[in-house]
Amino acid sequence: MFFHFHLIFDSSTAEKRQNSRAAEEAYLAEIGDNLVLRGEIMSDDQKTQTATVMFVEFDDLASVRAFLADDPWHKNGAYKEAHINRWTNGLKRTPDTLPYHEGESYWHLRGYGKPDTHARRQEILADHIGYYAPHDPDKILIRGALLNAEIDEWQGSAIVMEKESRENILTFLADEPYYVNGLYDRILIERFKVMPRL
Repeated sequence: MFFHFHLIFDSSTAEKRQNSRAAEEAYLAEIGDNLVLRGEIMSDDQKTQTATVMFVEFDDLASVRAFLADDPWHKNGAYKEAHINRWTNGLKRTPDTLPYHEGESYWHLRGYGKPDTHARRQEILADHIGYYAPHDPDKILIRGALLNAEIDEWQGSAIVMEKESRENILTFLADEPYYVNGLYDRILIERFKVMPRL
């Protein structure tokens, strides 16, 4: 079972995070290849880290909650918000199959699904998959649906993709089927710094 972590930092904890980074990375290393992808969410000028995003495999929701509870940055109050969703790993990516290209610009897209759009999403799912298909081999690091943590109800999308700029992302989204059909309440677009495997 896969999960998407979106862990937003308290801006006052930068020094605390830096001082405990070694402990954080040692903790994450314990889950090995179950950590499919992690990245730092950066300001557009790439000077400030605002959050961490992880795509992780766990047995169940209880294991996820236990993992977060013992996370060093969680325990020392670095996160002001912690969002966890089930996630579908639509491309079945593993740490070894991510088409990462050093030096390229990557973006984390989190689409927040509107309430009661699950049925409409099912109707246009094939169009959505087809729209992404030409980009999947080398431009999309990872993508999949966000689901309610406890039931299979669609709540949005989480994607990491390569594009030169925010403007290029907006151009890409202009014809994206979920976007065109109004399934998203909003889409968060964040610069994503791919972090190395531990």
